[in-house]
Amino acid sequence: MQHTRRLARLAAAPRAARHAYAPSSRAHRLEPLPGSTRPPRRPRRPAGAPTPGRRPAVAVYSHATSSYMASLNGTTLEFELFSQPCPLPSDLTAFEVLYMCRPQARYTDKHQCEIMLQSPRKEFLTGLRNVELPQQFGTAGVTALLVGDYKADRRDRALVGRTLAVAYAKPGQYDTRPGWLVLVIGERPYSPRHREANARAAVGLLREVLRDLPGWLAPLLAGEAAASEGAE
Repeated sequence: MQHTRRLARLAAAPRAARHAYAPSSRAHRLEPLPGSTRPPRRPRRPAGAPTPGRRPAVAVYSHATSSYMASLNGTTLEFELFSQPCPLPSDLTAFEVLYMCRPQARYTDKHQCEIMLQSPRKEFLTGLRNVELPQQFGTAGVTALLVGDYKADRRDRALVGRTLAVAYAKPGQYDTRPGWLVLVIGERPYSPRHREANARAAVGLLREVLRDLPGWLAPLLAGEAAASEGAE
């Protein structure tokens, strides 16, 4: 009886359905040629997550000139090395004194730098460009963010410098608030032909150390406050 019902169902079904078979997962599948397959894509890093790998080098400098001198146009600002929370690589030098000044007129067009940063005798010399300051950096006391490159040997034209982010805090009027400068040096090479990429790299470098910045600046700010109280 069951056999008769099965034959009746097959006779009622279309001819194509009677001879249909489930396709095999291996049918008509060719083996890929060596080297033709792409490696699996790495998962995207969540927004705001720290970049894996070595942390950027950091050097903290205290403002050595007065707020009155700092307010004068064209005046060279002097900074003294205060601490190195994350030491620089062996091929780079943390200079005891750095100067920030405006470059010569021939270097101030749209294809050149806006500010110069250099050591005494110009052993270290780099041009800096202003980067749009995100709001979260302003709340941390940063008044300007700049990007440039840090090279071990400025005379070696073939040598590519590391991306350098400069966080600067202008001193308060009448020295009510000390000024400071923080250098953040990453592993990423600086690209003179890609301004936007360099600006994004500078923001990323400062974002990596933003959480630790208040702790690094606390001894500097406390020392300045104690000195001003003693003078009174």
